[in-house]
Amino acid sequence: MTMKSSLLPRHLPGFILAAALAASPAQSQTTYSQAVLADKPLFYWNFDQEEIGAGIVQQTPRAEVPVENDLVAVQSASRVTHESIGSGLRLGSTASLDGAGYFASPASLRAGKPQLTGAYALEVWIRSQGDNPTAYLLNFGVDPGGDNAPALIYNFLGPMLELFGGNGGRTGDLGPVFEDQLWHHVLVVYYGNGTDGVGAHTDFYLDGSLTTGLNPVSRRLSFDRLIVGAALPSGVNGFAGNMDELAVYDLQAKGLADEAAVEAWASGLATRHRASAMAASGPAYSAVVKADEPLLYWNFDETDPTAPAAQQMSITNGGAGDNLLIAEGSPVLYTHEELGSTLKLGRTADLVGTSFFHARPLTSDTGISFLPGPYVVELWLQSLADNGGAYLVNFGDYTAAGDNSPAVIYNFDPPAPLHLELFGGGGGRTALSGPIMADQAWHHLVAVYYGGGGEGVADRLDFYFDKQNYPRVGPVVKPLSLGGLVAGAGLLNGANQFTGRIDELAVYDLSDLPDEAAVTAKVSSMVEAHFTAAGGTLPETVVTIGTQPQGKTANIGDTAVFSVSATVTGTNEPLTFQWFRDGLALVGEVAATYSIPALALGDVGTHNYTVRVSAGQVFKDSAAAALTVNAPPPLAQTAYAKQMIADAPVLYWNFDEASGPAAQLMPLDPAPATGANDLVPSVAARRADHTATASGLNLGYTADFSGNGYFKKLLETNLSELNGPFGVELWIQSLGDNPNTYLVNFGNHEVAGGDNSPALIYNFNAGYLELFGPARTTTEGPPLEDNEWHHLVYVFYGNDSVGVAPLLEIYLDGQAYSITNTTAWRVSLAGILVGAALPNGVNGFTGRLDEIAVYDFSTAFDEAALRSKVQSLIITHMQAATTVTPPATASIAINVSGPNATLTWSAQGGVILQESPDQLVQRG
Repeated sequence: MTMKSSLLPRHLPGFILAAALAASPAQSQTTYSQAVLADKPLFYWNFDQEEIGAGIVQQTPRAEVPVENDLVAVQSASRVTHESIGSGLRLGSTASLDGAGYFASPASLRAGKPQLTGAYALEVWIRSQGDNPTAYLLNFGVDPGGDNAPALIYNFLGPMLELFGGNGGRTGDLGPVFEDQLWHHVLVVYYGNGTDGVGAHTDFYLDGSLTTGLNPVSRRLSFDRLIVGAALPSGVNGFAGNMDELAVYDLQAKGLADEAAVEAWASGLATRHRASAMAASGPAYSAVVKADEPLLYWNFDETDPTAPAAQQMSITNGGAGDNLLIAEGSPVLYTHEELGSTLKLGRTADLVGTSFFHARPLTSDTGISFLPGPYVVELWLQSLADNGGAYLVNFGDYTAAGDNSPAVIYNFDPPAPLHLELFGGGGGRTALSGPIMADQAWHHLVAVYYGGGGEGVADRLDFYFDKQNYPRVGPVVKPLSLGGLVAGAGLLNGANQFTGRIDELAVYDLSDLPDEAAVTAKVSSMVEAHFTAAGGTLPETVVTIGTQPQGKTANIGDTAVFSVSATVTGTNEPLTFQWFRDGLALVGEVAATYSIPALALGDVGTHNYTVRVSAGQVFKDSAAAALTVNAPPPLAQTAYAKQMIADAPVLYWNFDEASGPAAQLMPLDPAPATGANDLVPSVAARRADHTATASGLNLGYTADFSGNGYFKKLLETNLSELNGPFGVELWIQSLGDNPNTYLVNFGNHEVAGGDNSPALIYNFNAGYLELFGPARTTTEGPPLEDNEWHHLVYVFYGNDSVGVAPLLEIYLDGQAYSITNTTAWRVSLAGILVGAALPNGVNGFTGRLDEIAVYDFSTAFDEAALRSKVQSLIITHMQAATTVTPPATASIAINVSGPNATLTWSAQGGVILQESPDQLVQRG
């Protein structure tokens, strides 16, 4: 990019900085913003306001009456008309609740602000139709179930109403009382807490009668969620009766400046609204309420008994108060001109590595919580530091440790080139396939998620970096969560902060496009238009590939050579090369020619090799060259495998296939072994040959890992888990530093974080093998600090409640490491992942793993018997690992009588077959 930038105003004294900002002129809407808004982003922040204030304003216009504020009927919640129940009130229909059902907002309420600080008021009509001990009428606050922010409750301290603010207190046992089954009008007025609002007290009006002098409450009203008629989504503390005409009033916005003004307003409203509801004629009650301008209002007057209750009030600020990016750590806004940037983008956010922005949750007119795909994330950025392990944007609910749903991250693999990535947590990451940003210039980045895992229009992810397309850089499978957003860091605590500048952040929902081609056409057009509108320029650099790498077919032991020729015009930058196998960068392969001196077992099958030829930021990808390596003949069953099968583990994989899935060899439940539980390899998982690698073990083939590959399977068995005693056995060879690596992870690896039920881990405590799950064996287990092959067995004897003894033992090459145990360990048979922690390859192992088996030892009758069995298995298996497997066909020749009387047999599959002569000759 040629957009120049200055590092000038980064650390000015505060008073100079304030003066500079005060002198900055207001920004009219830029041509760039007009271009972005024309493409109808779901969310868009352009950072062009003069001051940050309450937050960076989201620019996409919003519908005036948002559907996400509608309250959904849950379980048995319904409606009846006032006429049908003879209430005598002119209120149309009412919510009908039986103590189990309730109405609730499916997402956060959109009210133009995240909360009300005070003063505020809550209004509702209620009728009790049961005993209603400890009942919740309203509960505001974050899902799942509200956090009493605040709650309107009944009959906790006798038959009275209370405002309950969790740790903020409750109005207590002096509240208004009713013990009948009549209709009542309730108005709760929260004046404030002495800091917020206009006073430090809360009043109730019950049927127009004032109750004051209550215990103080300090609680802002949260719009994160609302439940009407229960405390939690489980229906606990449910209310049996009717509720109607619920309204929320922002008294601060009404300009009520003191307690007297609030009291006069509340008294008048209670009188007017009761009179309207009870009058035989006159304006509709809803019209009377709307005239008093509540912030939110639900009247439950829908005809369908179970339809959502529509929120009636317009949110008239056009979305300016919604989805604010709240500043942390004092980021600063500068104009691009002030920074010496030639981009026509108005202002930008300057982040110094201790500042960032966040918003939670993001609310849209659709009311959805996720974008399944296709979707687009777009931004401009400038890096001003090393930024190792930095997050640019992280989507998801960051109160739960950050979702990575997804995240745009940078420089997570030093000393590799400084790559930009899309990271989806357990959904994978683009790793070294994405664009490289190795300077301090401004850049335009667009991530295009076409879909994945059956959602969207294709399993595909693209980047555009300064208009250059990086196609199919996945695999990543991650819908975009609207649970929240952090920009400039990974978490709300500021972890993984970015030092630099971020601008023009936008999110697009392209789910209305019919297919992959339509998404590509839309995004490529959008990228061109936005780049042009920003005033961005690119050097006229062109990389041309002359000779493409050629595919070939070969055998194990052959040599394979790929080469490319290319030229570049328009720059003095030298050409650089990076080779890829199946889309994964081959570390260190950066020449125009890539050679494989001797093809090995890990090359069996068909693999696509490509090369990226670059000149600075401009590059060209070659066509794919397919290398097909023929599989060797199938291996004969090893003596070790025969012994393993005879010892009857529950599950057993020996990785003796030349390529593809690893067969599960044991019957289950007690069906015969099928392919249902074969371990599926990732593109980076390979096999190696014990003989070819001179391991000294007669174990056939082994799984071979390079730090980013794995085998995995969600298991299909009626046996869900082993509660103990149990054992896990494998062979291991470490071939790298392997910091914080997973060998095997049991459980459902598709859930966030994986199950660790349990996990076999290595080097989390330097040099030690551990069992990790509900507890950790830490440094009580065996040490492993070499590159040799080792035999490893984990045995759970039990704890104080189950099994035969409160003991764990880990055997390394037959040596026992005993660990006193009080933890209830179990082996989940929901799934297994070998060679990494999660399907994104995190905590990947470099080395080889082989002969993985799981044992059910629950029939052991005491500790001594189990130990004897385990030690016998270990001795037998270690001996079998060095036993030479006899050839599949053996010949025996016996001289019977003279030089021409020879008998020959062959052993095939255990059957002795005579081969010559054709007939035996009877000799006397």
